[in-house]
Amino acid sequence: MRTLLALTLLAAPLAAQTSVTAGHALAPAGAVRLVIPHGRVQLRTWDRDSILIRGRLDASAGTLTLEGSREALRVGVARPATARGLGQADLEITVPREARVAFTGLSAEFDCEAGGGEVTATTTSGRLRVTGTARVAVLETLDGNVELAVQGRTARLRTATGTIVARGLVEDLDASSVSGPLLIGMEGAVRSARLESTSAAISFKGDLLPDGRLVAETHGGDVDLRLRPGLEATWAIANWGGVLDNRLLPQALVKKGAHKGEWGFVTGRGTARVEVRTFKGTVRLEPRPQER
Repeated sequence: MRTLLALTLLAAPLAAQTSVTAGHALAPAGAVRLVIPHGRVQLRTWDRDSILIRGRLDASAGTLTLEGSREALRVGVARPATARGLGQADLEITVPREARVAFTGLSAEFDCEAGGGEVTATTTSGRLRVTGTARVAVLETLDGNVELAVQGRTARLRTATGTIVARGLVEDLDASSVSGPLLIGMEGAVRSARLESTSAAISFKGDLLPDGRLVAETHGGDVDLRLRPGLEATWAIANWGGVLDNRLLPQALVKKGAHKGEWGFVTGRGTARVEVRTFKGTVRLEPRPQER
């Protein structure tokens, strides 16, 4: 079923802008698709079974549209065919805490304070930021920066040239870039962290569960791991063109592998696994700051 909601349009102080206010019933775990090409979207959550949208639109941005039902809604901007320039939208959107949100933009920035649901966001160059609590977070941008600061189960972060910053605690984290650095700081033990970059540096601070796995791969960047000194893990480090700077473990435990630039050793019971590969960068093993 398709429903097109009436919107409240108010004259703005500037003739080039229009104020918008819109609302619709939305199930507690309903799906919301947001398609906002340019501007800024702030997403918040509340305990009501509805969605509320407030903000402003440039005249060239078009008009705000809501289509769908209580279970699934699409929020977009209908741009006139005769419009010139890249009209900006500045919207604050509030949804139920457990809602499943999917955002698509071009240069638009997306700032989300998640309340426990699922968040997916994709842009070309817009910055993506998600905080709060999210069961699942999937953030992808070509040239924008990605910032994640959540308590969650799963997160997938992608960018080509932007910087990825992840904080909080995510049980299963997968982050990758082409030339942008990966800066990861987990507040507890994770089950899986897979970090990849073509040419940029990778930094990870945190801990692993007893059966956890950490993989860090970069062709030309440095890898800096700040871990718990007592971590019981099986280690596999390959650093063919750089050096291994170990300040974490007793040097007697760090055994060289069968080939130049490779190390393989076990600490404690070896139940967790740490894998590092870089062709040109330096690999640094250090204790977490609070355990120096």
